[in-house]
Parts: sequence; structure tokens; C-alpha cells
Amino acid sequence: MGLNLHHVLVTLVLASLACGQPALAGEGVSADRAYEHVENLVNIAPRLAGTEAEAIAASYIENEFRSYGLEAWIENFTIEKLYVVEENRLHVTSENSTSYNVIALLPGESDEVMVIGAHHDSVLTPGAVDDASGVSVVLEIA
Repeated sequence: MGLNLHHVLVTLVLASLACGQPALAGEGVSADRAYEHVENLVNIAPRLAGTEAEAIAASYIENEFRSYGLEAWIENFTIEKLYVVEENRLHVTSENSTSYNVIALLPGESDEVMVIGAHHDSVLTPGAVDDASGVSVVLEIA
């Protein structure tokens, strides 16, 4: 298996996380699990905002957060433009569609709030670096 940009990115981010503070609970950060999340999201691709594929990705992420014992939910919002791929070209329509934010809450020991995020949609590609790799890191942080 050859080394590509995705492998390097995930490895560097996970290494920096692993070298920081030790995991407080659970199994800690896993590069294998992060890579599995990327593969699962890539298999849904492309995850254009407002499409069924994006809804499937949002549901996958919510279910992962819940499997970690976190309170998790999806917030829907309306986007005014829908992106459609026809004959390998991206077209924008003026139709309204629904997109999704996936939110999870991991309570801490202080009143400080830390927000960690990544976008789960992609355009025209399977989206390994747009942004399945970011989502996988957020899931591993959780």
C-alpha cells in the first residue's frame, strides 16, 4: 500500500493528538479507527450539501457520537442553492434544500467551552481530504 497525502495528514494529526495529553477515557486515539471513518465516509461520496448522501453521512456521524456515549443530535437548516452533478459537471440550482449540522456534547470538568469541528459534505470527489479526514479526527477526539 503506497503512502498518499491522506495517510500523511491523518498520521500527523493523530500523532500530534497522541503526543499531547493522555486519553482520559476509553481506548484513546486510533489511527486505524480514523482511517476506517474516512473509508466509511468516502463510500457515501460525493456528499454534496443538501443531498441524500449528505444526510447519510450526517446520520453516520451522529450514530458514531452516540456509540461513544455522547449526547448527539442533528440540526437541519435550509440552503438556498442546491448543487447537482450532471455528466461530471457541477451545476447550481436555485432550489431550497435541507443540509445538516451534527452536534455532540462531551461535558468537561470546567465551565470553558471548546468547539471542535469539520465539515462532512464534499464536492465532486469521494472527499477523503474534503473533509472525511477532518471528520475522522473529530470522531477520534470525541
